[in-house]
Amino acid sequence: MPRRADDDASVAIHLRLSYLVWERYANSAAELRKPLSTFLRERLEREDGQLEELVAIRRALESLSSSLSPDQPLQASVTSGNAASHQAIMLEILLICRSIAQPQRTEVAQGEVARLGLPVWRGLTAR
Repeated sequence: MPRRADDDASVAIHLRLSYLVWERYANSAAELRKPLSTFLRERLEREDGQLEELVAIRRALESLSSSLSPDQPLQASVTSGNAASHQAIMLEILLICRSIAQPQRTEVAQGEVARLGLPVWRGLTAR
């Protein structure tokens, strides 16, 4: 790892991409009228932020699941005294996930929910 002079210093890196990946990124950068390096840097930084959000979601889910006893289903917990709190947590997690998920991944997740025999929430505008 290179030594840094201060927090404002920048370091250039070189990396190899397959032609198809380079072409895809270059086209995306061109559509945004950004240099490829700027596009890639911003994409990496955005991905870091999303990873942090996913870690927070995982912690919230682990906290929620640890508050349930092994023989108590989620629905029983939600209808108990903590209903509003649990519903708020679940809705927040759902909305965060939906804001960062690609549509095809959302469809896969909804398919799995339906396969489990649970109702699929499609938002307030969907029927």
